[in-house]
Amino acid sequence: MLRLAIEMSTRAASLALGENGACHAKFAWDQRDRPHQLVFDMLPGFFRDAGIRPADIGDYVVGIGPGSFSGTRVALAAANGLALPGHVPVHGLPSTAALAWDVLNSASTDMSEVGRGLPAVAGVPPSRQNVAIVGDARRNRCWVARYQLKAAHLETIAEPALHPLDALPALLPPDITVVSPDWERLKPILETIAEGRRVLREPRTPTATALLALTTQYELARKPLPPPQPIYLHPPV
Repeated sequence: MLRLAIEMSTRAASLALGENGACHAKFAWDQRDRPHQLVFDMLPGFFRDAGIRPADIGDYVVGIGPGSFSGTRVALAAANGLALPGHVPVHGLPSTAALAWDVLNSASTDMSEVGRGLPAVAGVPPSRQNVAIVGDARRNRCWVARYQLKAAHLETIAEPALHPLDALPALLPPDITVVSPDWERLKPILETIAEGRRVLREPRTPTATALLALTTQYELARKPLPPPQPIYLHPPV
């Protein structure tokens, strides 16, 4: 069954088309200074280049954040609109989980610098790894999600949640990999916690390709796929 994944929770947006976890076609673009609605113009060309029609898609999976409110909402609108004529399912997966899956399954994670006294991620068996995804929530707050690989399955240690920025060191245990899509904005505090932890000193963002792979992993583990509801961490105002 063909599956289309859409990830737009960060400035690095992407599409991926796959089957049984394998990616057959993908496309990525930078959303900076571009309207999120550009995805509606890109999709027809993406389908054409892949040699398929929207009717060939068996289901959709969308990265539901946390991250860009507008990007996530537009991605869900695109998937729901395409799915409506054939009444095919639309699923949502946390974008943080997709990013964690990428990091923990990387054969050679590119670490420009790691915490002192600890080996690079690539030198540690994935079964012993755990990762924290940290994002900038503004107003002196951050959001943190934690994941771990066990027997090749991604397990959630802590769902994405808001925290005061100065509480971040206490939230991250030693010997953990710390990754952020907002590295440029969070660099000052992330650099202060590098002692005893592996800190990836560059922005890392979730991908639609990782969403495809993670969705298949959920199915193999017989875990229910979450509904396509955005992850909102800030209360409505």
